[in-house]
Amino acid sequence: MTGPGRSAVVRGPITGTRARIITWLVHASVVIIALRAYRSPRMARRSLQHIKQLNGTMRGGEHGQKYYRCGWRLSWTPTVPQWPSRPFVRFVETILDRVQPFRPDEVRLGGVVLAVSSRCPLACEHCLEGDNLGAREHLAIAELEQVLAKFRDLGVVQVFLSGGEPLMRCDDVCRLIAGAGPGIEFTLLTSGVGLTAAKARQLRRAGLRSVQIALDHWDEGRHDRFRGRVGAFAWARDAAFNAGQAGLLVGFALCAVRDFVSRENVWRYLELVRSWGGAYVRILEPHAVGRYAGRPVGLDPLQLSLLRAIHDEVNTDPAWAHLPRLSCPDHDRRTLGCFGAGNRLVYADSRAEVHPCPFCRGSVGNALTGDLAAMVAGMRRAGCGASRPAQGFPQTLAN
Repeated sequence: MTGPGRSAVVRGPITGTRARIITWLVHASVVIIALRAYRSPRMARRSLQHIKQLNGTMRGGEHGQKYYRCGWRLSWTPTVPQWPSRPFVRFVETILDRVQPFRPDEVRLGGVVLAVSSRCPLACEHCLEGDNLGAREHLAIAELEQVLAKFRDLGVVQVFLSGGEPLMRCDDVCRLIAGAGPGIEFTLLTSGVGLTAAKARQLRRAGLRSVQIALDHWDEGRHDRFRGRVGAFAWARDAAFNAGQAGLLVGFALCAVRDFVSRENVWRYLELVRSWGGAYVRILEPHAVGRYAGRPVGLDPLQLSLLRAIHDEVNTDPAWAHLPRLSCPDHDRRTLGCFGAGNRLVYADSRAEVHPCPFCRGSVGNALTGDLAAMVAGMRRAGCGASRPAQGFPQTLAN
């Protein structure tokens, strides 16, 4: 337990001149990757100009000079693999291929949210996997390995391990990560339950790079009620400490429900997770799926505007450079289009059923028994039913 007497590992961001040098080096590495991919300076320049334009749209004016160290690698957003690394190279190649193909007739997928467990000790108010949760796992470890191998064959470079609670089968998770090879980067999406110091070190040795901890309020009692279990807040706090001590990058996910969204609550939340060593916060809007199905849980326009204003302030004002970086995926989806439905990623639930994303449910087939490439190609043709697909496969490649 971290407790009052133990502080979390707080790694301040790299900013200023050092960050500007890093940005130049990242950009230079992207240029080299493009030149190797196209073997034509003209084609490489055309694709890079397109990506630069899209990056500017995504950043929305961010000052951007903020990096976090994870071992000898650097991170600036959870949606891009850490740099420098083989997954980063493969990631850039996939983006370039979507902008201007150099690998024709290949179905390539950037990432997958993979539910590896159907068990969870919590009873979260908003659980997406409520229908699949149970006392036993739907898939054996050998079946999970088969599913992961199929995604690897499609070029996946980022795997976000979810559940249920993935730590309910920590040994299996370590086996998956260790057996995947060096070309894939893994992030653990967890409530923090059971992430002891020993498990954090075990996961790091297996090859895990980062954890994203679900924390839904700065107030301990309110978070515990939302998660349906007394002690959930303490588990999240201890998980952040243990992950940081093990050398893992620590980020947080906030489900910003109506009762939470106020400037005071968001600001207190950011200061808390900064003290816990958080490098970033993903602000997720509630959706009427899972246990929220059929309920009017969406945020109103004023709340959406407030979240975006805080996002812009934290990410653009150098006075707040010490705070974790913010991202608002739902805002990006409304502005730029959907990255799911095979465009950027897909979601595979704990039965290996493939869905466009965690929030847009509707299985297109089973990844274990079906033709995964055909499923992804079909989703791309059909597009996302909730919003238009993002064009040009935009990603923030560098700050």
